Amino acid sequence: MLTSPHDAIARFRQYALSENGQCVVTLDADRQVEVHQFDVQDESSLALGEFKDGSPTAVANDGSWCIMSDSSGLLLLQSDNPAERIRLKMPKGRFRGTPIDGRPVTDGNRWMAARGFNPDIGTGLMGHPRDVFLWDLADPEREPVTVHRHTEKIKYPWFADGRVISAGPREILVTKLTELDTHHSLRSDGGSISALRRSPDSRHLIAGYEDHAIRVWDLRQIEEDPRVLYGHGAPPKFVSMSQQGGWLVSTDGTEAESRLWPLLTGMRGIEPIVVSGNESWDVMAFSPDSQSVFFGGSTQPDRNAPILSVRAESSSRSDPKEIHDKYYDLLSLQVSPDGKWILAVSHYLSPALLFLTADLAADPIEIPLLGP
Repeated sequence: MLTSPHDAIARFRQYALSENGQCVVTLDADRQVEVHQFDVQDESSLALGEFKDGSPTAVANDGSWCIMSDSSGLLLLQSDNPAERIRLKMPKGRFRGTPIDGRPVTDGNRWMAARGFNPDIGTGLMGHPRDVFLWDLADPEREPVTVHRHTEKIKYPWFADGRVISAGPREILVTKLTELDTHHSLRSDGGSISALRRSPDSRHLIAGYEDHAIRVWDLRQIEEDPRVLYGHGAPPKFVSMSQQGGWLVSTDGTEAESRLWPLLTGMRGIEPIVVSGNESWDVMAFSPDSQSVFFGGSTQPDRNAPILSVRAESSSRSDPKEIHDKYYDLLSLQVSPDGKWILAVSHYLSPALLFLTADLAADPIEIPLLGP
């Protein structure tokens, strides 16, 4: 019996989490595929049979389907018909082989996107992935569409507020899933993009720029100018927004200080709260109630950077509290929806998942991370 997605991750080395974090598809040592769906009351599991070659890639928020990858591409498995496995079509072009680069992402319901190479050119001339392909999983027999085509190398696409989004070094493209022929280009006079993240409610995009500023776009008012925040002495390298949208945290990697921005104090003249410490942190995460923010990750691999917390309060300066002092070189940091657990991914010596209780009631749990 699994009690949470964290429990599933701990027991299975090959897995994929749903977009909402409440469903997980796992592949066990006997190559058996199972979908586990969690809610407040209980957990349910559904066996989808054996999968000999490949690994889990994605799963729906409600567990109705999952995506498995193998040497030939991508397969769609549906919970109401486990015996049928639908081979998803790849973008057509003169280029032989799959043009996909990296792992696809989904909105957890109907849509899947992946970055890749122009299928008529391949990797030879362009050199970097610049296209975004979009699949409609409600009609898996259809070919994907090329929804974005950038002029420069792009990062992985993602979904937010009913839109597919992708970003190059200077431009962000946004397309409504209900209007695939209409694209919005988010450009600014701030130069190159140094950091990019969506808000937890998927309504806002937060970006750091070469001009040291942070710009916040409202996706539902995308034609309007972004909100601009100044306060860093270098391009911000990490940005994140709280669950309720009242706070934003950022760091630029050049100082042993970060910035907390009280966003609800008005459109202009926001003064950030300086969070002091001994390190320039790599990763940060808000608690679900937005009352605390956690910091971790050393930029110096030979130094120990503890995981710290600080209260989100309206004061000019805040000193963090040390939570745990063992791990450094963190790749990511997040807090469980109930606020009881901190989930971190450490890359020191070998990748590992770290589970820490926020109140330090138990010793940390370390799990070697070999996949997916």
